[in-house]
Amino acid sequence: MDIERLPIISELYGEKNSGSAEFCFYIAKSTNSLWIESCKRTCTKRAELMHIDLNSMHICKVLNIYLLVNKLQTKEIHNFIETHKIKLLIINKLDDLTTADHQEDTKSSLELVKHLKMMYITHSVKSIVITNVRPGYSNSSLAKRLLGGMFANSAFSAYCAIEDEETESSKYNLNTYIATQRFSKKDTPRSTVHNNSWDSCMPTAFYIEKTPIPGVHMMRMVRPKTPNGLQYILKVNSDEISVDRI
Repeated sequence: MDIERLPIISELYGEKNSGSAEFCFYIAKSTNSLWIESCKRTCTKRAELMHIDLNSMHICKVLNIYLLVNKLQTKEIHNFIETHKIKLLIINKLDDLTTADHQEDTKSSLELVKHLKMMYITHSVKSIVITNVRPGYSNSSLAKRLLGGMFANSAFSAYCAIEDEETESSKYNLNTYIATQRFSKKDTPRSTVHNNSWDSCMPTAFYIEKTPIPGVHMMRMVRPKTPNGLQYILKVNSDEISVDRI
């Protein structure tokens, strides 16, 4: 997999040390990338250990999702992308950017995705959003999980109601709304991947997990659902990352 075959917006999620950052290093190795992350995150340290070329990897530290959206609204990030010819934007661990104001987080996430879509339309920039697996979610439920903010407002309210039936607190968790509705084609910018699943459903979600073999990870596409869902093997060692489709 390379950036040309990457969907417009992808959500990549897994447990801690599942290999999500390493997958993004692999995708970003041959293109200019902008990594946006919490001030407490240090993806550069991991990149240096793996001898990743940081000359094409730019880092933007932000305190929370509200300030990230502000940087998008003021065109600060757009101008940086244009100046440095960025082609891949990675939001590393979106969960770290959430705040105590759940309503504001929800509003900001919707605004965030609007800007991610617009950056693809105006600058051909593709985006990967790395999130965490919600504690307590079984693997059978993971296929239903997507970043709530990536869906239209009308659908978003429905997800709140569904989650509210499960637990009172779950409706406040930005990253746990159940995806039950497909995007219509008119609401989806056309991807560079000419495939019916990409055209009719966005965003795309990949689940990544460790295997019993050290340095070997399994990644599979969990949305959109296809008869033969895409699966990849991610191998990571001290100086090389490889991704092979199964």
